[in-house]
Amino acid sequence: KTAKDVLGLTPQVLKEVKARKVVLNRDIMMARAAFDQRNEPYCLDDLCELARNKDVKSIMEIDERVKIKIKRMMNYLNKQRKKTPITSTAGEWRDYLKQCIELGMDITDESITMPSDLHAAHQELTRRVEYKRNAEFDDQIKKRAEKLKEYQFSAEGVLMRPFVTGNEIIDEGTALHHCVGGYVKRYADGWTILCALRRIDAPETPWHTVEFTTEGRLVQCRGLRNMTREEDKPLLDAFWAAFEEHRTKKVRKSA
Repeated sequence: KTAKDVLGLTPQVLKEVKARKVVLNRDIMMARAAFDQRNEPYCLDDLCELARNKDVKSIMEIDERVKIKIKRMMNYLNKQRKKTPITSTAGEWRDYLKQCIELGMDITDESITMPSDLHAAHQELTRRVEYKRNAEFDDQIKKRAEKLKEYQFSAEGVLMRPFVTGNEIIDEGTALHHCVGGYVKRYADGWTILCALRRIDAPETPWHTVEFTTEGRLVQCRGLRNMTREEDKPLLDAFWAAFEEHRTKKVRKSA
């Protein structure tokens, strides 16, 4: 057998190895296996960099549904190390991607798979996973929802209602790609009021998420990716006008 057959390296890389007298240690050979696993081309510098940063094992464990080239992975991880130097940035990314899959997030969307601040995103998903796995807040949330009936309101083809479980809040954040999933404990503990805003003709489809202060002041109304489409604004304006009129009438009756 030739050296190429034994080592699994391309003739060009073998030539570089000999010219530069590089020692083919276990880490470099694992790096070669990682590139081969994803059927991607490489040069000796790629193997050495991947081996040097100790990223090989974690990258090989990343779900194959994540369609990102290894060289892009390496560039991304290098940028993340500069932001938050931790023991294993690649390991953190691998765990973050597993959490994305567990939470049903779209791992073909690079805004999800390659967050600008990986460490912060991983911490946020860790909280979401904990809430999803642990229903301890659901009794609190159910009792809160029963006390928030004044926020059950419909007008102009729009329905608003308080959230009734922690998982419902997490799923809302996942569907709309915003951070309401991190508000579960605050809502359960009574520090904020969270409501789902739906079209009456699609009551199970997340549309907008609403937050009020405990005094009833509207804090935010967020749609997909924290945005509101221009075509939705007239409908929302009409709904909020009807809601304020409804609340005003209730105050007058109780006076």
